[in-house]
Amino acid sequence: MELKTAIQQRTSVRIFSNEKVPVPDLKEMVRLAGLAPSVNNYQPWKYIAITNKEVLNQMAELVAKKISELPLKKTVASKNIITQVTWFSTFFKDAPAVLALIVEPYETVLESGVELTHEEINKIRNYPDI
Repeated sequence: MELKTAIQQRTSVRIFSNEKVPVPDLKEMVRLAGLAPSVNNYQPWKYIAITNKEVLNQMAELVAKKISELPLKKTVASKNIITQVTWFSTFFKDAPAVLALIVEPYETVLESGVELTHEEINKIRNYPDI
C-alpha cells in the first residue's frame, strides 16, 4: 500500500470484536514498532502485549480514578467533558489486545555540558521522551 493511500484510509477504531489477536500478529506489530527511529538509536522502550481482560479492566479503572481526581471547573459542561475524556481514555479495556509502551527517560549528553535540568532541556526540546 502506498503511503498516501495508507494515510487517507486510516481510521480510528473504538469498538472491538471479541476475536483474539494471534500472538504472531502481536509479535510482528512489536517488531515493526521497534523500527521507529530514536535519538542516537537509543530505543528506550519496551512493549508489553496485554490480552488479559482483568488486567485491561484494572488499567482502565486506574485511569478513570486519576481523571476523577482532577479539579473540576464549576460549570455545567465540565461534568460532561470529564465523562467524555474518561470514555476516550478507557475504551481500550474492550479491545482484545493492547500494546503498552513503557519508556525510560532519555538522558541527553547535553545534560553534562549545560547548566540546565533534565526537565528544562526536555521543555526546550519539546519533550522528546513522550
